[in-house]
Amino acid sequence: MVNEPVSATLSREHNDANVIALGARLVGLDTAKACVTAFLEAEFVSGRHGPRFRKLGAPPVSAALP
Repeated sequence: MVNEPVSATLSREHNDANVIALGARLVGLDTAKACVTAFLEAEFVSGRHGPRFRKLGAPPVSAALP
């Protein structure tokens, strides 16, 4: 959920999000356009966010496997 361009950019840069949600009652048309533009122009910045992001693709291994 994003309400302004900064949160749209950060969702892509920090979480590598591929979807954003905009609340129709909270976000005006011009702000929505700015959010979509910011989201589409941003790129994932691995750095310190990489390890957290990689955990999403690798489920934890349980020590109590049968």
